[in-house]
Amino acid sequence: MDHNLKNALQITVFIYTIILSFGFIAIGS
Repeated sequence: MDHNLKNALQITVFIYTIILSFGFIAIGS
């Protein structure tokens, strides 16, 4: 349970980081 929760959290943070990166690129353009 705890291991699955940790994996889900890492995936969420990874996706959030990608979205933030695209957001900064869009603002910078």
